[in-house]
Amino acid sequence: MFARCRLFILMICAVLSVIRCHNTAEAQKRRPRPTSVTPRLSISSVDYSRFSHATKKHQGACNTCHKVPTSNWKKVRDFPDVADFPGHAACISCHRQQFFKGARPVICGGCHSKVSPRDDLRFVFRNPAAPGQFLIEFPHDKHQDVIARVYAVDENPIFVRASFALTAEEKTKHYNNCEICHSPRATAPAAPSKGAPATLQARLYPANDIATQTGVVSGTVTNMMGGKGRFVLDYRGEILTGEATRVSGDERRGVASAYGPGGSYMSCEYQMNTPYQGAGSCTFSNGARYQVHIGN
Repeated sequence: MFARCRLFILMICAVLSVIRCHNTAEAQKRRPRPTSVTPRLSISSVDYSRFSHATKKHQGACNTCHKVPTSNWKKVRDFPDVADFPGHAACISCHRQQFFKGARPVICGGCHSKVSPRDDLRFVFRNPAAPGQFLIEFPHDKHQDVIARVYAVDENPIFVRASFALTAEEKTKHYNNCEICHSPRATAPAAPSKGAPATLQARLYPANDIATQTGVVSGTVTNMMGGKGRFVLDYRGEILTGEATRVSGDERRGVASAYGPGGSYMSCEYQMNTPYQGAGSCTFSNGARYQVHIGN
């Protein structure tokens, strides 16, 4: 009897051992296998081909990168000014790694129109195809209106007119014009060689409320020296291109039209004082009106 009970107990233990082993094997099958994690490479989201003053490290004093004034200011300005891109040293000081990356570094596209070790051609400064990065513009039209006002004696004047005795050398009076703030050119700018196209800066100053939303708009006019020209400007992030044509029978007056891929268009009337200087007015498809000044 005792032998039978012992045999029965051994059989029960054997069955329990089999069940335990089966459960352990099933648990191991269900246990998820560890997966190897491949480290993700961090890809920089910075587009080095587009320089931005909004970057915090680019918000230092102007002379941190720019030479003030630049060596070419006398050729393109009537006053000492920054009129060219910074030199290579300004870029290398912070971006040496990007500057020497490959045969055609992406960062060079911010200033150079063709990135090549054998070609140093750069964009016009400032590049009219690039959006403006500064919202502060000097409103010439507003200041000219104030300067031209004549106030009565009993009113509070903003500008007071004064008369002075003229010397023998002073034979011309200059009132209400640019010379109130700007000194005149000592010499006239050199005229381009006959037949050679001249690329000129065009600056459009707001003339109504709609135009004040953009501030001053910049573009370029290429005078082909044959009664025709090409016109390019960036308006609200859209590149408008067109042509300018001299009016028949008038060597100075002309009309210009431009159109953009987004549907914006503009029309202008202008008058050239010389082949490289003029002024006029432009109207855009959204109703904005501007006074345009042509010349470097």
